Amino acid sequence: MNLKTCWLITLLTVLLSVTGSVLRANESSGNYFNLPKLSLKEDRGLMQRNAADEFTLTSESGTTARRNYTSLKIAKNSNLSRMNYDEYKDNSSSLKTGKADYFSEKYLKKTVNEHKYWESEKHFGTAVVEMAIVEFIPWAISKWITKPGWANVGWQSWWSNIQKGWEYDGDNFLTNNFAHPYHGNLYFNTARTNGYDFWESMPFSFTGSLLWEYFGEYYRPSFNDWINTSVSGINLGEMTYRVSNLLTDNTTRGSDRVWSEIFGALVNPVRGFNRLISGEATKVHPNTKLFDVPVRIYVDAGMRRIVERGSDFSSDSVSTEGLLGFNLIYGNESYADLNIPFSRFRVWGHVSNGSSKLTDLFSYGWLTGWKLGGKGINKQYFSLNLAYNFMTNPAYEFGGPGVLGLFTLTNKVGEKNFIKSDFGLYAILMGSTSTEYFYGLDGRNYDFGPGPGILLQSSLTNGIWNYLTVNYQGFTIFTMSGSPDSKHYLHNGSISSTLPLNNYFAIGAEFSFYWRNSFYAEPNPDVSRTSPMGRLFFVTKL
Repeated sequence: MNLKTCWLITLLTVLLSVTGSVLRANESSGNYFNLPKLSLKEDRGLMQRNAADEFTLTSESGTTARRNYTSLKIAKNSNLSRMNYDEYKDNSSSLKTGKADYFSEKYLKKTVNEHKYWESEKHFGTAVVEMAIVEFIPWAISKWITKPGWANVGWQSWWSNIQKGWEYDGDNFLTNNFAHPYHGNLYFNTARTNGYDFWESMPFSFTGSLLWEYFGEYYRPSFNDWINTSVSGINLGEMTYRVSNLLTDNTTRGSDRVWSEIFGALVNPVRGFNRLISGEATKVHPNTKLFDVPVRIYVDAGMRRIVERGSDFSSDSVSTEGLLGFNLIYGNESYADLNIPFSRFRVWGHVSNGSSKLTDLFSYGWLTGWKLGGKGINKQYFSLNLAYNFMTNPAYEFGGPGVLGLFTLTNKVGEKNFIKSDFGLYAILMGSTSTEYFYGLDGRNYDFGPGPGILLQSSLTNGIWNYLTVNYQGFTIFTMSGSPDSKHYLHNGSISSTLPLNNYFAIGAEFSFYWRNSFYAEPNPDVSRTSPMGRLFFVTKL
């Protein structure tokens, strides 16, 4: 991955992560660009990757590129763990260029066996100590620097929290739906970066959040915080773990290596710390297969006009904002292992110059999946995904983690284009949505609750650009905290079009319409709100 791309991914991630860290401490106020492989050279040993290598990868558009590997057999009775053997099994061919055999197989086998990855073994003690550090840092900042009051904990508050049990807190939307998930991502990575796999790391996220809720704050433990921190933290944690692996190149030296480690550590601080204490940050050794996963990255910029109330774009309730966004698509359905969590995920979002700086952030990554049939580009998949929703703007707010069952269908149209359609059902675990009749002392102005949802989306695409996309999402939220005995029906429909100017730039337009029907207990009258939005943008593919 080139330096420009690394800077861009890291800048976007750091903007989000710094916001999360600060808020956590102050919560009371088809054609893929290919990642080239490394090569060995006689006079330098392991050195930089050879971008001339070709490899076979079928994109969503059906196009194919070829890469010729020089095979390297690795003895299964190697002293590496099975995890390490599997990583090298998929990546060992990168130890040769295919153009010349600089080393004998015996030497290459020795090179592989001499390095043992930190993450090839479980380090429970290190994971526990790092979780304690992750708990301590935001608490210490709040206790001795920002001093909001809730950090004044002790035996009395701990016993009181244990006796009284759960409640729902009154934190603002950004704190509950972004800052807490960011903290949960750190809990998750205390295990994930210490040799535990995805499923084994999940309890660390739940445990870390549970300990914070009971012992990190003066207030009673918050049930909504526990769900948002744990579930959304798992989602964000696995994505930052994988993106950090994309950015850290174990085969480089000098300034390239320094920047590689800095970028990776900014995206995933826990992994960066472990690479330092294990010595991997300075050693030259082969990359794992996670370094070579195909990704697509898009960056867009433009402006939008959003109607806060009503449907008239010329009224006084219209806001005009500038937007900067990104869209990262990780993996490929054709090649990702359906049984490996997050071997395929998508994350996208925007920041604005309006009142809501982080205005939207979405992601979903599959937990498991099944290929249902089809050949070539005409394929059908069903996947079970972990999803994250975050929307806040002058007109409305909605967010929360969920599980998404998704049926994906692709059908070829002509020689180069195809239609990709998604049909999904949501189970929102802890949704947050706007309300007219509740306002908490700490700034909360929304209701909490679970509910079902539906996703319908279809795009005419060539695998690089979506020429036309139609999307609808609908949710029902049954209020558990906030406006008493209320429920909300939320609808969000959009249609967007993108016109490519060349292989790397396009212009586009989008129109969306949001409406909410909220039903309240007497004497509060029911409310129906609508809010259209128009957006113009340009987008570049990196």
